[in-house]
Amino acid sequence: MIVIFVFDINCLQKLFSTADIKRCTPIILRGPPWLSAGAVLVKPSKKPPWGYHGYFKDPYGNLWEISPTTHTFGLVTRTMACCKDPITAKKSRVTVDTKRISLIAVLLVVGVSWGATIPLAKVAVSSGHSPLGITFWEQVIVTVVMGFVLVSRSIIFRRRLRVPLDRESIVYYITIAALGAVLPNLFSYWAMSQLPAGIMAIIVASVPMFALAIAIAMSIESFVPYRILGVCLGCAAVILLVAPDASLLDPEKAIFVLVGLVAPFCYGLEGNYIARYTPPAVDPIVTLFSAAIIGALVTAPLSLATGVWIDMTGSFNSAEQAIVALSVIHAAAYTSYIWLVGKAGPVFSSQVAYIVTVSAMFMSAIFLGEAYSPYTFVSLALMIAGLILVQPPIKSKNLILK
Repeated sequence: MIVIFVFDINCLQKLFSTADIKRCTPIILRGPPWLSAGAVLVKPSKKPPWGYHGYFKDPYGNLWEISPTTHTFGLVTRTMACCKDPITAKKSRVTVDTKRISLIAVLLVVGVSWGATIPLAKVAVSSGHSPLGITFWEQVIVTVVMGFVLVSRSIIFRRRLRVPLDRESIVYYITIAALGAVLPNLFSYWAMSQLPAGIMAIIVASVPMFALAIAIAMSIESFVPYRILGVCLGCAAVILLVAPDASLLDPEKAIFVLVGLVAPFCYGLEGNYIARYTPPAVDPIVTLFSAAIIGALVTAPLSLATGVWIDMTGSFNSAEQAIVALSVIHAAAYTSYIWLVGKAGPVFSSQVAYIVTVSAMFMSAIFLGEAYSPYTFVSLALMIAGLILVQPPIKSKNLILK
């Protein structure tokens, strides 16, 4: 006896009348009705290593693949690939594999690029440049790069270049400039002037932990025990960094770990603010462009008034080169990340955090000659484990890799 469970109603209508379909849902067909309906057996069922399978064509010339499995009461078959030629299906699988590989490659490039900004920032602050002066030039360069991206997008896709300037959008830009640029940059550069870049890489990785804790407090996310465990692991990682005789070669600088934590806290606030208050007419590229302009306008008079202005027209040494490089890389990586979220979904794209942390640590060790204690690597492992646990659950709408 052969039983076929047919799940695709469109393909089923090509073989059987509408009346037959309405009488039986779900339809269980006994015997070989496709042959009596005019179907042609293309390849008899054979038993390769992975199980039975065969092909037949319906009266319309569509090729059906049958993949049965052996059961005690006979042979049970299910339609696995409906109306698809095996060659076409194989090409489709190759296309999917190519797309997946391409997206993974973009994920790696974005993660490594963002990771490179951490040792570059260490080079920038090591020369004695003030965090305020570095922040100003970073915002100026990001403005130029994102402005170029906006104009290019408008020309290539023939879209009208529009930056919303209503009250709601302006408040949004100001908030993003404060939480996503000015405040976190000031505190992270300050901490980085005293801490190894690899330690800062672990600190910055705590952004998802702060974001989840804030989201629960704001009732944006629900309480999930295993995700809270991820937050606890992140806290344990930080404790290992500040504990006496642990990760830091100079224990007196442990206080700067807490200073550095202000940056991921701001990023966590920013993410939840974006989730709840993003105006409908604003997209991420416009947001970064507008926020960078505001950040530059705020930090310019402050850096001049405090005497920490950086003259980029004078000597252009490694510190100044690092400022330009980290600003351009940040803008390019951010743009690529937004593209990746649109193509692969937020869950897949959020894995960039692991790559940023690990790559930043290794690049700092290689190019800056930093050495870490065993506690640092334990802290890194705890932070990565925490990142895995706090990730949002995978939903079908996030799985765009089809």
